[in-house]
Amino acid sequence: MKKLVCILCIVGAVSMVSAQEQLLKVDTIAPEQETCIAVPVAHWSFGIRPGVSKFMIPPEAPKESDRLNLMVGTTFEYTINPLIGFGFEYDFNDYSRPYTYAGHTGSLKGGTDDVMLYASANLSNAFAPLRTGFWQNMNIYGEIGGGAAFYHYYKFYRIDGDITDEAVDKVSKATRMGKLGLNAEYTLNQWFSLGLGAQFNQYYSRNMSGATAIRSCEAWIWTMGLRFKFGTGKAIHARNINLYKYSPEATPIIINETYLKGDTDELLNQVNAAEKENAATKKQLKKLELNVK
Repeated sequence: MKKLVCILCIVGAVSMVSAQEQLLKVDTIAPEQETCIAVPVAHWSFGIRPGVSKFMIPPEAPKESDRLNLMVGTTFEYTINPLIGFGFEYDFNDYSRPYTYAGHTGSLKGGTDDVMLYASANLSNAFAPLRTGFWQNMNIYGEIGGGAAFYHYYKFYRIDGDITDEAVDKVSKATRMGKLGLNAEYTLNQWFSLGLGAQFNQYYSRNMSGATAIRSCEAWIWTMGLRFKFGTGKAIHARNINLYKYSPEATPIIINETYLKGDTDELLNQVNAAEKENAATKKQLKKLELNVK
């Protein structure tokens, strides 16, 4: 009987020690384990932008306002994210106007078809991503690009000391060109934006009008345009998102069953209770031994 009681006490003590390494099943939230929910984003847009152009080409115009002409342009753009995008642009510019040469007045007829690839950068999102109110929907875009210009003009000739604007010969040529632009665009809704723009074009030709310039021809262009954004049913267009809203928000995962190994408060309380019970059992065993003797 004495040996049996001792064996039971030893087995109980060993069981309590090994219980410290058991696996406990608890419910917990693990905020350090996060997942990112990607928001569907649309990227393509189409814009049309009529405006006014001013070509700085010879010969001289009677008045500076005579250099102003109507133009129209279109763009297809892929906006990668709220910061950058790239696109294709086509512009038709008319630079027909009266001119003065050697004290005479004539008429120049000419125009250019510009085809360009360009990159755009959202300066508002780059420098002020936390805008609110009206400015949350207003974006300033910088653009840089280049391509080819296909220009044409009617030559003018001096006949018996006079200048005639008779269309004797039409010249069509092509040249390289580059552009720098700055656009302000206000988001009307998820599909449309209204914009204003200013653009500087550099043409790598010195003769776009029949008269040779001392340097490459240049033009200023001012536009007002409307942009239509494709694919905005369930998706948000990249041009409609501020930068701080674009990054997917991290959400914590709730783990219903997490297995933790090691000492817990509940387990330590159980061990302490078992030790007290073992101590009481030992006292009883000593009393039994004394009684037996």
